[in-house]
Amino acid sequence: MGQLITCTSVSNYPLTRGKQYQLIVHDAERNQVRVRADHGRSRWFPAYCFDLSGGAVPVLDAWRFDDPVIDALNGRDETYNWVDLILKFDDGTQRWCQLMTPDYLKALIDNPIEPMFCAKNAIIVRDLATATVEQVLLHLDQQGELIEFSLPFEQDE
Repeated sequence: MGQLITCTSVSNYPLTRGKQYQLIVHDAERNQVRVRADHGRSRWFPAYCFDLSGGAVPVLDAWRFDDPVIDALNGRDETYNWVDLILKFDDGTQRWCQLMTPDYLKALIDNPIEPMFCAKNAIIVRDLATATVEQVLLHLDQQGELIEFSLPFEQDE
């Protein structure tokens, strides 16, 4: 049995993030690995798509809005709002990020007192419809970027 390596980013390849694959060949000079992909055929992939030590990779398991998407009192809805999300990963960790629509961001930076916005964990999305949020989170998770765009969540005791 060969060395097991873990997929960290699927990019556009027939791989599953978090799944371990048996390493067939590692070409360090070309920075590529050969594994049997999800479609059953062995092929070359960029080594950056894998943790060559075979370590566990947290994969998004569930998420929830931490704020209401629709706040009629303040005129906020799926197309004009800023909300927090709580992310739960299959290793038990929780993280959080902020989602904001372009219209809401424009209103923030149009403020003459503070004409800017910056946050390490903010993601700008077309709208806050559940289907859109699902699509965005799945894409970021499959690319191995969701951890980078979120922060550890520590629940108040």
